[in-house]
Order: sequence, then C-alpha cells, then structure tokens
Amino acid sequence: MALRDVTAEGVERSIAEFDRLKRDAFLDKYGFGRARGYFLVRGERRYDSKAIIGVAHGYDRPDLGPLGPQDFSGGESTVARHLESLGFGVEKRERNPPWVDKELILALDLYLREGPLSATDQAVVALSNDLKALSVHSERPDELRFRNPNSVKLKLANFAALDSNLAWRGMTRGSKRDAEIWERYASEEDALAELAMAIRQGRELPTGHSTEAGAPRVITTDVEAQHVEQFQVSVTGQVISAERHEQRLVLAYRDYLERKSHRVTRHLYPQHEFGSPLACDLVDETARVIYEAKGNVRRASVRMAIGQLLDYRRFERATMTLAVLLPRRPPSDLIELVRSVPASAVWRTKDGFANAEP
Repeated sequence: MALRDVTAEGVERSIAEFDRLKRDAFLDKYGFGRARGYFLVRGERRYDSKAIIGVAHGYDRPDLGPLGPQDFSGGESTVARHLESLGFGVEKRERNPPWVDKELILALDLYLREGPLSATDQAVVALSNDLKALSVHSERPDELRFRNPNSVKLKLANFAALDSNLAWRGMTRGSKRDAEIWERYASEEDALAELAMAIRQGRELPTGHSTEAGAPRVITTDVEAQHVEQFQVSVTGQVISAERHEQRLVLAYRDYLERKSHRVTRHLYPQHEFGSPLACDLVDETARVIYEAKGNVRRASVRMAIGQLLDYRRFERATMTLAVLLPRRPPSDLIELVRSVPASAVWRTKDGFANAEP
C-alpha cells in the first residue's frame, strides 16, 4: 500500500463520498480523526486530507482497500504533496497559539465554580466570547476554532484531570502550564476570582501584598476610602442595592459615633499574594470595636458578617471586640447567635442606634 497508488479519479470519488456522508460520518466510517494541519481545498469547502487520500486508496486499489490512520508512514505534509502533484489545492492551517496565563486563569475560574461543562453550556459560550475579545494574541491562524466553545470545554476537561476531588478524571493531555496554573490557584479561589475580574475589566493584574516579617498586619484608613472586594461583587441589581444600603448605614453610624467624640477609622488587612486586602467596614478606635455592616437582617447576611469579623480578628490586638452593624433590630435568635461569638449586635433606630451586648 502506497500513496503512489492513489489517482486523481480515486480522490474525486473519495470527495464525493465525503459530501454524501458528511464529515463526521465519513471520518467515523474509516476511523480517522479530524485534520489539524492540511486540508484539500475545493471552492469554499475544506476536506480532511489524510482521510480523503486514505479512502481514495480503496477506490484505486479495491484489492487492498482503503488506508487507515495507522497505514501512513509519512506525516500530513507527505499527503499534501501527493495531492498537489495530482492537481488538487491544499491549504495548510497553522495551529492557534497555546493558551497563555490570562486565558488559563479565566478557564480555571470557571472550572472551580462550575466544574466540567458541555460546549453548549451558556457559561462555556460566554467564556469563549470573553477569550475571543482578549487582545493577547495578534495571530489567530484558525479563527473559526480559536477559543471556540469546544476548545473551552476541552480546557475544562484538562483541569478536571488535575482535580483529585473529581471521580471522573477528564482528559490527560493538558499542558505543563495547565498544571502550574492549577497548582498556583486551585486553593486560592478568592485570589483567582479577583484576577479573573481584573482580566475581564482590562486592568493590570494585582501584584499582591507581602506578609513577610516587618510588613504591617493592619493598615488604618478613612471610612470614606471605600474598598470593594471585587471577587464578591455581582452585577445583579439586588447586590448593588445591598452594597449601597450598607454604605449609607456605615456612614450614618460613623457620624453617630463622631458626635460622641469617638475616633472612627477603617482597617485593612493585607493578604499574602492577594490583589486586594481584606477590609472591615468601620472601627471605633475609642471603644476598640471592629464593625462589619450588612444591608439587611437575613440569617445568611448575619452569618457572613460573623465569619468576616472572625477573619479580621486574627490580625487585631486581643483588646479589640467585635460587632455586627444592621439596619434594623434582628430576630432574637440572631441576636443570640451574634452574642455567642461573642460579639455585639448594633442596629439603627428612629432616634439613632441601639445595641445588644454579648
């Protein structure tokens, strides 16, 4: 069996069968995968060169039959040269550039939130569009397949192969850089999500904050120095409205404390390699109290505030106490929950603010 046995007539018959069966059925019938490098060109149509010539061999040498993928000793370039010698046009399709860190960060961020997904999933389609919009590759030889939903699905499967918590192991042909990005960020989901948001917004990637010996564990700033933990921000109106309610509540309580001659600030807590520090909502320096505010009195919000306060307390002096600041008096069981921390519950009233001490 040799390429020299293949004639132009055999190729024409192979093309006709390809057109009749359509691409996937044709390739499946003869055991070929999709071509990646060379394509036979006929008008606006592209044909997988190796599959076409392998099937053509069967038409020209029915005694030997078609060539299978395993029967080619030469590469696709050898097939392309023979097709050209028979008078057929051949197109070399260069591979798209490998994934760079910004693209891998976006893909890993999606994987850690959603896991492996199909190419038709809306989140995969959205990420495909985001990747196409990034200006990180000046050359895209195969624009049709460049970061299309199928390629995004395959990248998620590469990460699935690295996930020890997943029973299904995914694909195993990931790149070395896939493994490095996984190792760096799979356990740093907050930092990863913040990086992903910075990439989508076209901002410079955060460089991180040092927590080495001598670096400040607490930075004091003004309450007006609004800090937004970008990785928690949602575009939904409900979340934006809640943030506004919280900010108004914080500013009202600051004014209330300052009228009592208290010194009011805000504390930032630099995190190792995080783009942004943690930040409490308000600190009463006079009474030595750290506050976390919420725009409603839902159980989930109060529980979140408690968790945030406990996170901040690691950086503070032992003399600092904790308090949850709320827009209204919470139910009694939530007051008991806050007291059990121990922390104070503080809420707004018509006349100012009231509190329940721990």
